[in-house]
Amino acid sequence: NKHYAEMNNYLNKIEQTATSLGTKISSISFDHIDSSKIEKIQNELKEILGKQILFFDGGTGTVLQEWGLKPGEFSENWNISHPEKIQQLHYEYYKAGANIIKTNTFGALSIKFPLNLEKIITSAIQNANNARNQIQKENQTSDKNEYFIAYDISSTGKLLKPLGDLDFEDAVNIFKKSFN
Repeated sequence: NKHYAEMNNYLNKIEQTATSLGTKISSISFDHIDSSKIEKIQNELKEILGKQILFFDGGTGTVLQEWGLKPGEFSENWNISHPEKIQQLHYEYYKAGANIIKTNTFGALSIKFPLNLEKIITSAIQNANNARNQIQKENQTSDKNEYFIAYDISSTGKLLKPLGDLDFEDAVNIFKKSFN
């Protein structure tokens, strides 16, 4: 796939730049991703882009705070402890007209969740799929072109060296863990 070749070329350039700066990073690749599935979704989106307006969902944290998320509590943990509320949140956004909902994974990185990252991410994706299945059943459709799911991710919250204390290779590995 042309896009994956471009991404791998870009990542090679990043590795070369890091090497020239005296930093070694481990090899990065997108070869493990099933490009046919990604390509199918890209084609579905291209088919409707420009023909209809697509709407993303709204806030997650603010709604969850209204529903009982405590100050300092990580919303990503609710994927496991309160899956029914996360599914309800996604479902309500679909019902309100959103075409694309974002998984509850904004801060799901290994530096924040070193012990249960995989379970949090897996649960988040399952919660989003359950909400999509619910709205499709309600609307008697199996057309996934109406309801998309996007993986949501933020920054590490740390600065890279020399301005901060995070090595470039460590930053790459943090994000890599979220996608493996």
